[in-house]
Amino acid sequence: MPNHLQTQSENFERIKEAIEFLENNFKDQPNLDEIASSVHLSKFYFQRLFKEWAGVTPLQFLHFLTIEYAKEQLRKPRSVFDTSLQAGLSSASRLHDLFITFEAVTPGDYKRLGENLKIRYGFHPTPFGECLLAFTDRGICALCFLYPAKRLL
Repeated sequence: MPNHLQTQSENFERIKEAIEFLENNFKDQPNLDEIASSVHLSKFYFQRLFKEWAGVTPLQFLHFLTIEYAKEQLRKPRSVFDTSLQAGLSSASRLHDLFITFEAVTPGDYKRLGENLKIRYGFHPTPFGECLLAFTDRGICALCFLYPAKRLL
């Protein structure tokens, strides 16, 4: 295999291993050093490589895993505080910050299924086709593309 392809293959495997590490250890909330160490890379090189391959930083991916787990737990009869601890966070305020940042709602809003939450929406053209954009007072909470984009020749 040519050297370039071998490197690409090795990088693919490293990112695959890092994603598996994060999926298996997100409740421990590993830091960037720990994640990079799991694939035997420096944190600076690993950060760049992960972002290149995954489109997000390792910590953004960790936040995604954490919030998806928390959403699952909030559908059960569990408090926001208990959910925070189950997700490996040090406090309910950390979970609150994640929800505000990524969902534009609080964990309580999510748990109550948006009861009394005002969500405004509109349809907007984009270079990728028309989209539905929904937002709360805290920010964008949904973005959905409605039609496939026209192919550029």
